[in-house]
Amino acid sequence: MSDGGQGTANTIRVCSEETKQKIGNANRGRAQSKETKEKRAKSLRGKKMSAESNAKRGEKARGRVLGPQTAERKTKTSLLIKQWWAKRKVLELIGPVAKQGVLNVT
Repeated sequence: MSDGGQGTANTIRVCSEETKQKIGNANRGRAQSKETKEKRAKSLRGKKMSAESNAKRGEKARGRVLGPQTAERKTKTSLLIKQWWAKRKVLELIGPVAKQGVLNVT
């Protein structure tokens, strides 16, 4: 179905739940290229969300359960956060060349 005219622009796609599941499963776990990520980030950069949108997002996130906080999970999370901060500190010490991706520090 379309809103008139020739071609496939503005085509309304109606899918069954089974088809939606198949599409979702096919795309799940699919890695995006670096170029795609950069394009998406560039398109979103500088955009401000309205206060209404922020309120909706906050309301949706409020009360969300992230799963059981076992001692093992807390330790693992803590370790990952410490590694992230250590890597960030190294990049800050090296300077802007590393941030541009010229120097890859792991």
